[in-house]
Amino acid sequence: MEPPITMTSDPDNLQSRPPSPSRSPSRSPPHPIPYGLKLGENIYSPLIDDDICCYCGSPDSQKPCHNCRLVQYCSKKCWVYDRRPRHRQQCKRIVYESWRYNYYRKKLTRQFGDDVFEKKLGDWRFWGNEEDGFQKLFVDAVMGLVEAGVKFNTRRAIREAVGSMRMMSLLNPRAPSPLMGSLHLRIGEDQSCYDHCKLWFATGANPDYDWDTHSDNLQIQHADVLEPVEPFFKAGGMDSLYYLVPTTLFKIRLLHDLQALQRLQLLAGTILPRELYDIIAQDSVRYIAARNKAIRDQDPSHLIPKVTKQIRFLFNEADKACPPQISFWRVFLKAEKDWLWICEFGDEDVRRVRKVVADVYNSWVETPGAIGVVEELVASRAVDEGIVN
Repeated sequence: MEPPITMTSDPDNLQSRPPSPSRSPSRSPPHPIPYGLKLGENIYSPLIDDDICCYCGSPDSQKPCHNCRLVQYCSKKCWVYDRRPRHRQQCKRIVYESWRYNYYRKKLTRQFGDDVFEKKLGDWRFWGNEEDGFQKLFVDAVMGLVEAGVKFNTRRAIREAVGSMRMMSLLNPRAPSPLMGSLHLRIGEDQSCYDHCKLWFATGANPDYDWDTHSDNLQIQHADVLEPVEPFFKAGGMDSLYYLVPTTLFKIRLLHDLQALQRLQLLAGTILPRELYDIIAQDSVRYIAARNKAIRDQDPSHLIPKVTKQIRFLFNEADKACPPQISFWRVFLKAEKDWLWICEFGDEDVRRVRKVVADVYNSWVETPGAIGVVEELVASRAVDEGIVN
């Protein structure tokens, strides 16, 4: 039997960046936007809610930035004070990417009609394979808009980025950014994350996959989250890290829900009426089980060992996807403790692993106890290998 994995109650205590200029309002911003990493800065930046002023932190802020429309302010004063060089730079980029997207979208509709994005089938969905033509440029424009938008780190920006990538998955199944799985998790779309990652292992990691545009093989929806992961999520090179790591976090969230259900069952499972128990059970879980009654109706004591085994399998597969001299999870745990890992040191493989860590790290910190599970698994592996006594 697999030893249990415990969930720590809180993630690592993270510090935010120092407040902005001296002429700022009295309250310092609780969620300063990093606009991408700079040397020595904290790799993690909290996700900013829709109604929070990104400068002073006031709630019920309804004034978006006039240019990017992706951050909110409570007043024009905060908007003026927040016109820092890095914010202006990202505003200019998002304006340019939006113009490029709209330009090629108009050319697209002129050639294929206004309903081009409602069409479900057709070879035009594979424009990403063409080297020339505005179709390929449209795909690039969408990806540029996504990459520029996620740097704002607001819930609105990430929702729009996920929406753009979901549209591209219908137009071109090979086009969506590898960031999509982690972004789904950041906005609470856990099932969509699992569906997306499973689809990649069935398509992107499978050279023999059937790419017939008239079949239903190009989408996976509402996949069974309790199914065995071994046939699907096997290491397929370093590209697979963008899908193995979010799937690992997905399973940790599922384990968290199952452990909460188990505690509730032990405390009140035989005391409360079934109707009241179902209501409390739905409120006691945070992630996958909150939207999946079939999971809540099952005995969590039978599912926890199964999910624990799947987490260990995915944990090992992530390391197998890296070169032998690199342990992905050891690099992952160094991300918050050693800022030097951000530097462009090391060979190409090391830099690629660090890039994956930087892209997925926020979703892990935003899941309480997830990094603690990784620390526990790394420590248990060290004991098994005789590295520590």
